Amino acid sequence: MSFNDKALHDLSLLEKPILVSLPNGYKIQVTHYGKLRLDNYIELNHVLLVPHFKYNLLSVKRLTS
Repeated sequence: MSFNDKALHDLSLLEKPILVSLPNGYKIQVTHYGKLRLDNYIELNHVLLVPHFKYNLLSVKRLTS
């Protein structure tokens, strides 16, 4: 997930908004996702846009599968 909409491209609206639990216990509704290019060889798809969160999070398990 990313808070930065400038880092994502091909932003799309989720068919159904989802709730994401943040580390502080709050739940936030997420409505958009996009693609995030890490370098010339790695592009992540379906990255959630969470604008009210101040960190980018990456699941190593999802990345390696």
